[in-house]
Amino acid sequence: MKTGAWVRIVVVVSLLLTSGLAMRSAAAVQDLKVTTDTSIDCSSIATIARDLYRDCKTDEEKAIATWYFVRRVMFHWPHIPTWDTVELINSYGIGLCGYQSKAFAEIAQAGGLKARTLHMPGHVLAEVWYDGDWHFFDCQVGWFAFEEVDGKRTVASAEDIAKDPSIVLNAVAEGRASEPFFQCRVNARSSDSPEDGVRYAKNARPRGSPKPLDTRLVIDLRPGESITRNWSNEGKSWFDREGTKDKPSFTSLRHPCTASPIDENDPVNWPYWQPYATRVRNKEGKMRYGEKRYYGNGRMVYAPDLASEAFREGLAPGGLVNVATGDEAGPALRPADADMPGEVIFAIDCPYVAVDAWLDFKGVCKGKGDSVAVYARPADAKDDAWMPVWQSIATGAFQAEEISLKEIAWEQHKYFVKVRMQSAGGPAGVGIDDIRFTTVFVNNMYALPYFMPGKNTIRLSAEKAEDLKDHPVTLTYVWEQQGGERRLEKKIEKLPAEFTVTVPGEQMPKMKSVTLAVE
Repeated sequence: MKTGAWVRIVVVVSLLLTSGLAMRSAAAVQDLKVTTDTSIDCSSIATIARDLYRDCKTDEEKAIATWYFVRRVMFHWPHIPTWDTVELINSYGIGLCGYQSKAFAEIAQAGGLKARTLHMPGHVLAEVWYDGDWHFFDCQVGWFAFEEVDGKRTVASAEDIAKDPSIVLNAVAEGRASEPFFQCRVNARSSDSPEDGVRYAKNARPRGSPKPLDTRLVIDLRPGESITRNWSNEGKSWFDREGTKDKPSFTSLRHPCTASPIDENDPVNWPYWQPYATRVRNKEGKMRYGEKRYYGNGRMVYAPDLASEAFREGLAPGGLVNVATGDEAGPALRPADADMPGEVIFAIDCPYVAVDAWLDFKGVCKGKGDSVAVYARPADAKDDAWMPVWQSIATGAFQAEEISLKEIAWEQHKYFVKVRMQSAGGPAGVGIDDIRFTTVFVNNMYALPYFMPGKNTIRLSAEKAEDLKDHPVTLTYVWEQQGGERRLEKKIEKLPAEFTVTVPGEQMPKMKSVTLAVE
């Protein structure tokens, strides 16, 4: 079992056993992955380093590419939920200086470089070793400076800057400044300036080389399951829940520095951000960019065919108790013995952080006293912590729509749903016929497999893929280019598979969504 279970869509049901640990079930398609040869595979630290450095010829090119990448996929935000770099990059897309410097050092180390973080009160930075010296990078504030060493231009170390502050103070005038240079500095009154950069170099002390968690983004899909990741959101930010005393309510997860030319002054990353930047009208009536970097939302949907044996792939071990299936005598799932309740337990394991969830299902309670009840609990809760979320209140056929599971799923990667069916008469008179789980999650839109201008090769692969003829995988991409919407949809019965898309022009297309679905 791989570590980092948060990243599994064991969209196969994982039932929490009495020990409280989840077991991975066998999905129809395991470790399903879509990548492009023009984007960065962000599923692990190792794949990030591999793809990020594929065109780098020197260690300095690797270090600078890492600095730009960390800044591309993470913007500073004051409330950080985890130290897991893979989760921060894929789900949240945020990180203060310590998190960004840690990510920088982890990626550099995965690419064969020696790297470390440096700490001081109120700030954390990073250094990487190559060509016989350390080289100093500030990921959050957004700067580094070149110096001349033995006739060679190279990124300066903290030690060299501390000895010679002019390396930073004169960097712009002498053409040795990074682009951008102190990116979020709006004016001379800003807290971060070249003078502060010198102070950082003088006071920051090495803390060592961070060891990344052994986590990666893994998607497993069962028949009837899909996952859609978007380069946009539906207004469901991780910070949008109603606030409490210890957890205030934030209405927008975005890069808080929106003044011009912030973000626009990054020549490497701005082409990635620009297609998604919002446009607003200023006081003079002129159009300008507003929010330029923010979050995305995606949806995971599981709608098993309860009339097919394939639905059993969605059950946890022991998750089917006193339940009859598969004939026309009554509902698709119903109590086998009328004297005992029938129970079905489903589990949803989402690779991204959930921010909303709901349940839709159809069933019947024919007789007086028949009942169907739904319970749910987070995966890390005890077995006796089931919370009631819905109860049938009348006889006859029913259709329950959008039964909220938000309180259970909020900020979770796993949650469990139990359907309990009680018959007061014959067992064929109560049960369910259809069920559908929808989980909305937050995903980092800048860490998804995008297209670039020119030819893009899309590759779809899996660790294990069985019965694709009976349960084919469908890949769907939607994007905009040159003012029109484009769509690629492929049904695949054999993996791995490759396809090509050519994007005309020189500007990056505006990606909209990528969907993986198993029939």
